[in-house]
Amino acid sequence: MLDQAQEMICFAAIIECGSITHAAAELNRSKAHISRKLSDLESRYKVKLFYRTTRSMKLTDAGQKLQMQAVQIYNEHKRLNRAAHHVQSDLSGELSISVSDSSASFFIVPLLPKLFAQFPDIKFNIQVSNQVVDLVNDKIDLAIRSGHVGDENLVARQIGMVTEKLYAATGNRISAADFKQVSQLLPHKLLTNGYSLKEGSVQLFKGDEITYLDVPDMALINRYRIILDILEGTDFIAILPEYAAKDALERGEIINILPDWHNGVWPIYLIHPFQMPMPHKLKLAAKFILEHVSI
Repeated sequence: MLDQAQEMICFAAIIECGSITHAAAELNRSKAHISRKLSDLESRYKVKLFYRTTRSMKLTDAGQKLQMQAVQIYNEHKRLNRAAHHVQSDLSGELSISVSDSSASFFIVPLLPKLFAQFPDIKFNIQVSNQVVDLVNDKIDLAIRSGHVGDENLVARQIGMVTEKLYAATGNRISAADFKQVSQLLPHKLLTNGYSLKEGSVQLFKGDEITYLDVPDMALINRYRIILDILEGTDFIAILPEYAAKDALERGEIINILPDWHNGVWPIYLIHPFQMPMPHKLKLAAKFILEHVSI
């Protein structure tokens, strides 16, 4: 049934455009495709539909009898294409975005007023969760996630690279000069996200050098904002991604200690399910986020 409809569409396009070449251009198909569909239709009805010369194509009696039905199918095809284009280009309706807690806190929440102003007719659904979500089954349009994206049904575009480093508060007059060796971290309470540990140990990198520390006094907190709030005014040490520490660092409330060492580097991606064509509102929202998020 679908093949027959495609054949009728090609047949009607030839009638309307006057040639196979022009019909191919109208339907964005190759001339060979249009010719094959016409041949298939003629084989289906066991008739010739056109008298063909080098300069023109005229309908046979059989072609004239089939013309009205084919044109109706072709017109419906064009109407549906126009409707689909309208849906694809529409900048209204719902758009769901899934982000982790840290992404939301440090670079998505500040962006939201601009995002809402840029797309006033879109109803955004912002879902904050550290759980891995199934974008397709959960009907998520966009997500910001860190680490490897291995699902071939997802499109991943890198926002930036994240580096976790060591920080201390300045309130107790701690200076970066107080720390020259990683072993000097051991007397201090360490605040870190459990994801930052390697088999229960702190893994630190300096070029090709890797050091593992078993810190005796450690608190695991899975929210970077809470780690940052607790850190200020204490003599604790914290492992934080640079984007989480940036503002407090610029205000002079914390310092980066052992700056040559880091806890790891990984990418952050903006991801979405593969769609062809990509809805216009999704394309523009993704472009806006990529242009305005700086890590």
